[in-house]
Amino acid sequence: MEDIVEKINRAKNVDISFPNLDTKYMPRLIETQKIAFDVIDYLYFYDIAALEVFTEEKKHVYSLLVKVIHKRLSKKNLDSRQYEILKHYLLCGIEIVLNEPDRLDFSLHDLYTPLNENKDVNFMRQQIALNALVNEMKKGGVYYHGFIGDIYKIIGSSQIDEASKPVKFRLVSQVLWSEFEGSIAAHIYRKFINLKILSVAKSSPTNSYDETKNEHVFLRALLFIEFEVLRKKLHLRYDLKGVTQSVDVKNLSASLQEKRAIYYEKYSRLLNSRDFPKIYTYDQDIESQIKDYLQKLSPSFCHNRIFTNRNIWTSLLGGWELKYEKKTNLKKSICGEVSKGQTCSEIASHVMRERYGLTVNPKNLYWYYKEKLNSYDFIREVVMLMGEEIQTGFMSPDLSSYFYYYPDMSEKINDLLNDLIVTK
Repeated sequence: MEDIVEKINRAKNVDISFPNLDTKYMPRLIETQKIAFDVIDYLYFYDIAALEVFTEEKKHVYSLLVKVIHKRLSKKNLDSRQYEILKHYLLCGIEIVLNEPDRLDFSLHDLYTPLNENKDVNFMRQQIALNALVNEMKKGGVYYHGFIGDIYKIIGSSQIDEASKPVKFRLVSQVLWSEFEGSIAAHIYRKFINLKILSVAKSSPTNSYDETKNEHVFLRALLFIEFEVLRKKLHLRYDLKGVTQSVDVKNLSASLQEKRAIYYEKYSRLLNSRDFPKIYTYDQDIESQIKDYLQKLSPSFCHNRIFTNRNIWTSLLGGWELKYEKKTNLKKSICGEVSKGQTCSEIASHVMRERYGLTVNPKNLYWYYKEKLNSYDFIREVVMLMGEEIQTGFMSPDLSSYFYYYPDMSEKINDLLNDLIVTK
């Protein structure tokens, strides 16, 4: 924790200049739009985490893992959508197995036998998580005989169990970001615009977005969120044993009292939430169906928006693309007075237009890049620290929850996080 506090303080000492934007004329959001922005905010966090901690080792290991999964699934008679769904669930099962402190010998028979208090506690936690995953698949009608066996065969063939801890850490999210081009949050933002759930205020979307190429991004991104919902539910049920509030409210500032109230209210909703239909049971091209899905997902989603409460996402997402360009084009300048189409800002602006069909000025990207630079670096440092620590297993807090309000951290640290992360 001392390392985290030091990094926050260091980041806060960097000067940030940011244009004042007038948002008083922005229309109020309806409930479905609020949920859609929560989804984008959540995925944006993992966009940043994936970009900042990606390595050549991960690129190699994930590529091999996906090939092994493909080899196994290609033997089944699946359409492309069924293929993506089962690939996702196999990755989920692999993450559950790999993220235990010790590898365990596992019998398929044990998965369906009553839990025994004398069994190894790590095995019990793994068994609970795998049981929960299998139950979700059965409810969605996608479970198949031999699923658990396939998990272990894929682990053996890919040898991913021999990879380093950071490679195995939160495997589903990291593989997702390695499989698709660009920002996952930007793809989902564009999808919500296409469905007319969201709209852009100043810049109009073009028709250059490739729906065919990006056909399964929306499906996989929402499946990932559903997997994280499962993680949070199990963590609440078996680790926290419910929702407890131990901090004295009188000692908190008004802003943190508000955040704390929202934090516990959402976790209470999660604890009492019902199962919701999975994304693959909906037609993803029909606005009314996706609106219905978002409404049913909301009680379980339990995400508090981290980065902004304003509709400035075209620029924020463009800032991510600018960060990517800077990481991969170290010799190029970030922004220049004379436009020649060669600065990272100009390249990122072009990528936003060509990849997502979204228009944003290069200078605006630069402003938002400067605003978010320190939060990018801080998220990288924290995620790297977590990935290198001893794994506590699948049942653990959602990574993004640490960056909104976390009850185990002091008021000072929570305030510092708010100042560093949130775009005012």
